[in-house]
Amino acid sequence: MKNIINFIITSSIFLIGGALGTPQALPKANEYRSGDCSGKMNHEHHGLTVNIVDTDDTSNSVYLAAKQWYGFTGKRAGGTFGEHCTGDNIITMHGECNSLNTPGGRVRCVAW
Repeated sequence: MKNIINFIITSSIFLIGGALGTPQALPKANEYRSGDCSGKMNHEHHGLTVNIVDTDDTSNSVYLAAKQWYGFTGKRAGGTFGEHCTGDNIITMHGECNSLNTPGGRVRCVAW
């Protein structure tokens, strides 16, 4: 009986962990004043509901995780269910450190 209970607990933890992902796999868009994601973090955005973020004008790089993100020249607009970045989509950003100052212009909003 003890083995069955241990199996159920272990399986439940595995399934819940797989469904929620690890903290590193959660959507993340952490902003830095530096251009290379070094030093003190400027703004931290992470969690299951992070899918669109206005970048701060004092940030110069953003560390993105969990998804492929897109950088836009405008800030966020729209309501709760119609929220979106405005402006032009100027860059595809990947799960790593990304500059907010691109050849196509300044990234003011990121979304996935």
